[in-house]
Amino acid sequence: ENDRYHLHQQPLNEVETLRATEIKDLASYTNASLELEFTWAGGDGPMFEFFIDGDQKIVLGRQGNEVYLDRTLSGLTDFHKDFSGIDRAPVSGDTVKVRMLIDQSVVEVFVNDGEATI
Repeated sequence: ENDRYHLHQQPLNEVETLRATEIKDLASYTNASLELEFTWAGGDGPMFEFFIDGDQKIVLGRQGNEVYLDRTLSGLTDFHKDFSGIDRAPVSGDTVKVRMLIDQSVVEVFVNDGEATI
């Protein structure tokens, strides 16, 4: 098992040059781009819900040894049959470190320093 190779993915360091200001109140944030970093030790269930418009949202959560990104309620999803779904990735450990990059049309999730990506 120790002979296996593991691919870790992380955003380019240049992404950090795009940072503008630290957000203290996410509820009042209205810009189209966002970077979030947090650590989750709360067990199973939603870790983060990002409401887009009304009931439209994306949900990042944990279920057992997996993290998931649920886009089933994310708004216009009929442009491709595979878009509206729940993507999953395996994780290890009780605590999950998350870095999310959110833009107008993209959500990228890096878990445990790139151990898993969605």
